[in-house]
Amino acid sequence: MNPPGVVVIFDCVNGRTERLAGIAAVGAVQARARIRLRRIGDSAGQAADGSELARMRRGYIPPSRTDIAWADAVVVAGPPEPNGDWSDLFAILEAAAAAGELDPKAVVVLDCTPAELRTAFEALPWAVLPGPRLEGAAGHRALVDGRRAGMAASGSHPAFPD
Repeated sequence: MNPPGVVVIFDCVNGRTERLAGIAAVGAVQARARIRLRRIGDSAGQAADGSELARMRRGYIPPSRTDIAWADAVVVAGPPEPNGDWSDLFAILEAAAAAGELDPKAVVVLDCTPAELRTAFEALPWAVLPGPRLEGAAGHRALVDGRRAGMAASGSHPAFPD
């Protein structure tokens, strides 16, 4: 049996949310999942004035319908103020939902993600794992959330019994 797949989708221009997404990916790997890291594309007209943004543009591709179909679980990380254009991802997700490619998927939305994006993901036809409000650093919470996504993808999370 193949290990489960987790796609980690994030929006970042300065490296902060990228680090949390990376930590969540490590958590998924610790739960024995395969991962894909995908970055949301920039908003129209956003200048690449920082080296971090230029590096991320070179280093990541945007999420695709193939990524969503491949994944058993999805981790979403957005900064407090979204920088990217999430509309392409939601169009992909709506098309995947219409084709029946979203069920059963577990979704973990990291704490750093703004409420409006969290609400939009909760409205999609998939199982958003309830997140315990953990105390501690954001990095620790992201690691635990990544592990939860990996466990859910493998069926070993309590919300998804075998």
